[in-house]
Amino acid sequence: MLDPMKTSLPPKWSIPFVMTLRSRDVSGADIGAALREVESHCAESGEDPETAFGPPVDYAESLRAASPPDAMPRSAHPLAPTAIGLVGLLLTAPTVSAWRDGGDVQVSTGLAVSCIAALGVVAVMFQPAVYRRRNAMSTLAVVGFVAAFVAPFALKATALTAPLVVAAALALAGLLGSVVWNRGRINPDELVDPLAPERNSHQVMAVVTAWLFPIAALGIAIMTWLLPAK
Repeated sequence: MLDPMKTSLPPKWSIPFVMTLRSRDVSGADIGAALREVESHCAESGEDPETAFGPPVDYAESLRAASPPDAMPRSAHPLAPTAIGLVGLLLTAPTVSAWRDGGDVQVSTGLAVSCIAALGVVAVMFQPAVYRRRNAMSTLAVVGFVAAFVAPFALKATALTAPLVVAAALALAGLLGSVVWNRGRINPDELVDPLAPERNSHQVMAVVTAWLFPIAALGIAIMTWLLPAK
C-alpha cells in the first residue's frame, strides 16, 4: 500500500490530492500512479508540487474531469456500514428485552439521539467537501460516534414505543446491511504503488470487521435475555 505521507511530496499537498481523488471514486491504482507521477516530476525539475501542478484539489479535479465516468462508484465511505451496524446494535437490547417481556420496544431519548447522530455523521461525510478535509473528517467522526455511544447512558427517558416486529426488522436490517456493505471492502481498493506493487494482506481483518456488529449483537442479545426483567 502506498502511503501518501511517506512520499517526497509535502503532506499538505499530497493528502488533499489523494482525498479529493478518493472522494471522486478514482481507483487506488490510478491514485498511486498519479501520486508517483507528480513525485517523479518534482524530483526531476526541482519544483514543489504547488508550483508545478497548482493547488492539490484543483489538480485532482482536473485529472478526474479528464477520465471517463465510472459506471458505479467503487466505494462508499467506510463509516456508512459502521453507522447502520451501530444502529442495529443499539436496537438489539431493547428489542430482545421487549420480546422477552412480551411488550412493545421502549426507545429511550438517548437511543433515538444515538441513531440520529450516527446516520447524521455519515450523511455529512458523504459530502466531498468534508471528506477531503482530513482533520474535519476525523473530528466529526470522533465527536459523532462518541455522542452516539454516550447518549443511551445519559438520556434514559422513554422517547417513544415501537412495535416489536418493526424494531426487530430495523435491527436486523442494520446488522445484516453492515455485513453486506462491508463485503465490498474484503478486498479494499488500497493505494497501489506502481513502483512496488503489493498484494493486499488485510483480508482476515476485513472479514472480522465485517461481522463485528452481528457478533457483538448476539452477545448483547444473550445477556439481555438472561438478565432479570425489571
